[in-house]
Amino acid sequence: MELNVQGTSSSTIELNVSATSSSTMELNVQGTSSSTIELNVQGTSSSTIELNVQGTSSSTIELNVPGTSSSTIELNVQSTSSSTIELNVQGTSSSTIELNVQGTSSSTIELNVSATSSSTMELNVQGTSSSTIELNVQGTSSSTIELNVSATSSSTMELNVPGTSSSTIELNVQGTSSSTIELNVSATSSSTMELNAPGTSYSTIELHVPGTSYSTTELNVQGTSSSNTELNVPGTSSSTIELNVPGTSSSTIGLKVQGTSSAQSNSSSTTELNVPGISSATTELNVPGTSSSTTELNVQGTSSSTTDFNVQGTSSSTIELNVQGTSSATKELNVPGTSSSTTEHIVQGTSSSTIELNVQGT
Repeated sequence: MELNVQGTSSSTIELNVSATSSSTMELNVQGTSSSTIELNVQGTSSSTIELNVQGTSSSTIELNVPGTSSSTIELNVQSTSSSTIELNVQGTSSSTIELNVQGTSSSTIELNVSATSSSTMELNVQGTSSSTIELNVQGTSSSTIELNVSATSSSTMELNVPGTSSSTIELNVQGTSSSTIELNVSATSSSTMELNAPGTSYSTIELHVPGTSYSTTELNVQGTSSSNTELNVPGTSSSTIELNVPGTSSSTIGLKVQGTSSAQSNSSSTTELNVPGISSATTELNVPGTSSSTTELNVQGTSSSTTDFNVQGTSSSTIELNVQGTSSATKELNVPGTSSSTTEHIVQGTSSSTIELNVQGT
């Protein structure tokens, strides 16, 4: 089945295909201007679906594919300008989903994928300018998820992946400028997560991963300039966490791993907090209430910065605090209330700095 609509202007287009089985569908809308486009495909099973919208201007686009099973879905929207785009895929099972939006300008984009099972999903938004982007994936199980947003400018982005189980998640934001970025992954279990935001400038970045269990988490923010970065990982259990912020300049960084205790949250976990090469930055590294954990806090090559290291209420843990090559910096290293722990404080090559090392109640 092929449905083609070309060269329409100021028109309303509705394409509906329902209850198809074991079919191949192609829905194409090209060269439309100031139009309203609705593409709906319902109740398809074991089918291949391609929805393509190219060269639209000042239009409203809705692409809906609910209730598909064992299907391959491709939703493509290219070169749209000043448009509102909604891409919705609900209740898919054992399917391959690709949602692509390229070259959009001054647009509002919503990409929603809910209740997918054993599926592979790719959500890509490239070259957007002055746009609002929302990428939501809820209730996925045993799936592979890739969320990519590159070369966005003056945009607001929200990437949310709640309630995932036994999945691989990659959230990537590259080359953003003067943007607000929120990356949220909650209640994941036995999953591998990678959150990457490299090359951002004058942006606010928030990376949140609460309530993860038996997971591997990597939070990476590279090459940020004049940005505000918050990395939060509360309530993790038996997980490996790596928080890396290299090459930041004139930024405020908060790295927090909270609520880790033997019974409630972070048990037998390995935490690495690394902040190399920062300049004129304020850094706070906080790890309270950890149990049977290994903590490494490393700050290398900092200049004119203020650094606070706080580790409270740790039990049977190994703590390493390393500060190398700092200049004109103020450092505070505090480890109160530790029990059966090994603490190493290493400060090398500091110049014109104030250092306070406090260990209480061990």
